[in-house]
Amino acid sequence: MGADEEGICFYPNRNSVFIAHEADNSICEYNLSGNFIGTQLFVPSYFRSASTNYGLESLTYNPKTHLFWTTTESTLKSDGKQAAPMLLIENRLRLQAFDENFNPIAQYAYKMDKSTVNKPARNYAMGVSDIVALDNGMLLIMERELYVAPLIFGSFVKNKIYCVDTNSSQEISTNSSLIDTSPYMKKQLLAEWKTSLTLFHQDFANYEGMCLGPKLHNGTQVLVLCADSQNQYRGILRDWFRTIVFRY
Repeated sequence: MGADEEGICFYPNRNSVFIAHEADNSICEYNLSGNFIGTQLFVPSYFRSASTNYGLESLTYNPKTHLFWTTTESTLKSDGKQAAPMLLIENRLRLQAFDENFNPIAQYAYKMDKSTVNKPARNYAMGVSDIVALDNGMLLIMERELYVAPLIFGSFVKNKIYCVDTNSSQEISTNSSLIDTSPYMKKQLLAEWKTSLTLFHQDFANYEGMCLGPKLHNGTQVLVLCADSQNQYRGILRDWFRTIVFRY
């Protein structure tokens, strides 16, 4: 390993895991001891052009639909500009599906909400940080806007989770750039929250991972989220987990 591992999913057919590498935008299979098996998803070549730190961040697999899903964190160069501080735009993403032969089979256009930071930043990230595939063909998409203020205090992270339906969405061509009139998926908001770092409020949490938890007795589904603390950066950041209960 060692290539900026990000998204991970369990593949029960072979009792293995697939891991997305943001540095080179490959998705590789490993056994449960962490050894590379040699298998990779056949990621379309244009994903390799993703900009540094905005590559393949997310990965999910669903055993009922038999599909893997991934996307880049932000807009590919061929599809437009990327959201940035004082550049308030909507990132355009490509949600890519793979079958169990590891071939790319379908692609959908996804438009994020518009960025909100209209001031200088010490650090900033706006993108999709993870995806979860549901049994009915729907996807949960986690959007994240991270802002680190020049003097640290005043920093925040905004998270939103949207639900999109691949069954009713229109596939897109891989040969055409995304534009304003592309057939973007319809989004339904499931949850949103904000964490921050101020003098009196310190729950800043960069949520970057999520997976399905158990189904409860009343039929609702648990969603488990985890935050990236950068190894508890300078003793300021902490490791956070969050659960959301929903029904579908």
